[in-house]
Order: sequence, then structure tokens, then C-alpha cells
Amino acid sequence: MKRKLIKQGGGGGLTLYLPKKWVDKNHLMGGDEVNVEEENNRIVIDTEAKQKHVKQEIEIKEHSSEFISRIITNSYKKGVDELKIIFNTKPPLDTVNKTLSALTIGYEVTDVGNNYCTISSFSLEDEEKIETVIRKCFFLIKDIQTTIQEDIKLKKFRNLDNIKSMNKNIRRLINYAIRTTIKTTKNPNEIQYNSIIFSNIYLFSIKLVYIYVFLEKEKTITKNTSNILDNLFMMFNKFYDAYYKKDFKIINDVLELKKKITNELNNSVEKTNGKIILQASMAMRCVHDPIGALIGLITG
Repeated sequence: MKRKLIKQGGGGGLTLYLPKKWVDKNHLMGGDEVNVEEENNRIVIDTEAKQKHVKQEIEIKEHSSEFISRIITNSYKKGVDELKIIFNTKPPLDTVNKTLSALTIGYEVTDVGNNYCTISSFSLEDEEKIETVIRKCFFLIKDIQTTIQEDIKLKKFRNLDNIKSMNKNIRRLINYAIRTTIKTTKNPNEIQYNSIIFSNIYLFSIKLVYIYVFLEKEKTITKNTSNILDNLFMMFNKFYDAYYKKDFKIINDVLELKKKITNELNNSVEKTNGKIILQASMAMRCVHDPIGALIGLITG
């Protein structure tokens, strides 16, 4: 790769234009510093993304297990590296450790006192891992969809525990993806767009769990309900394709499927599968709502 040297005023120094692809990959902006070293007749330019160590202290006077879980998860996702929680009683370590195990990656209790505990991060967030993690979430959801379709055909619903387990894994991975995006991405719009997309992927997986719960209870599935679910899964798979291919035509296909499903929902007068249809409607929103964010990512 060749580059022309540009003369800048007096002093004899020359300016070198860095490739945009390399600049974007390393999230560099005007005013950022890079390392420049001489190696014989070569100049080596490199950058090290130094992540800021973020500390937070939160005092909780009254608490429930769910509240503690939300406090920890929120701090984890927004990139806190050292979280100190102060209680008015002995710290509920059982609840804390269950939350860390179920919802985070690399978050561990490192200090405990009479009325506090400190949680620290031991994982180095790597932007390149985001794609791997999100692709894993897509594949887990596709597995859940396949299980639902196969069980409808068999008229046997015995995979709820397995589906719940996959959903828990998706939640933990999505939390990590959001945290890593916030820690490694400089563009605030990109952070916002990815957070919207990732959150809706998880919400979609929750709706699949509820759909399966009601399938297990009702057992009798009408043809119309089956068609709605098939189109819903097709809509999600199209979103997956649009996300990775960055293709506007596929995005339009997603929107057209949304119209089709909406018409099917509006024309449904059945009472048999009402709860399933309601969850399918909510799941459809989880695929439709992040379309704007996906377009924002594509257009920059």
C-alpha cells in the first residue's frame, strides 16, 4: 500500500494519510494519539485501545433479590469495572453470586465487608468478540424456533426446560455484547443502534419462551396460529440476513412480512390460541422495532 507524503508548512515535517479502513477499525478520531516507532528504514504506527477503568459505588437501604439483580446487571452492561454495593445489613452474597453467574461474564465478588461487597471485572472486552457472541444468539434463537415447529408437528411439548436454558444463555451473551459495545465503541450512534438491536434480540427470545409455555398448556394448535408462527420465524430469519448482509432489499422483505403477519393477526377471530397469538404479536414488534437502528448502522 503506497501513500504520498504531504508537506505541511515550515519545519520540514511531512504528513502521511492513514487508510480510512484502518482508522475506522481502530476507532480513531482527530486529536487521538498513536504510537510511532522507527525500525531501521521503517516507520511503525500502532494504536492500543486503552479502556477506561470505571468505578461505581451504590448505597442500597432496602432491597429485594430482583432489585439487586437489576442494579448489578445495569452496572455491568454500562461498562462498570468495579462496583461497590453498600447495604444496611449483611450483604446477600447468595443473590449477588447467582446474578453474576446467570447474567454476566467475568464479573466476580472480590471484597466483602460487614455491610458491603465489591464486584470486579476480570474480562477484557474485545470488539471482535461482539460478532461471534451475537451470531451465537441468533443461532440459539433459530434452534428454539426449530424446536417449536417440530413439537407442533409432533403435538408433543417436552422441551420447555431446554428452551429456558437457551434463553438464559442468550440473556448473558446479550449483556456481554452491550457491555463490550459501550466499552470499545467511540461512535455514540453506533452504541445506541447496537444496544437497541441486541436488546430486542433478547426480548424476542423471551417471547418465544412464553409462546412455548402456552403451546404446552393449550396443546391444540390451529392452522392459522401455525401459519402466524411460521411467518414470524421467517421474519426473524430475514432480519438475521439483513443484519449481516446490510441489504436494504432484505429489510424491505422484513417489513412486508410484518404487514402479512399483522393482517393474519387482525383476521384471527379464534379464541383457542389467544395467548399464543398475543405473544406472537409482541415478538413481531421485537423484530420490527430495531429496523430503524439497523438502517442507522448501515447508513452510518
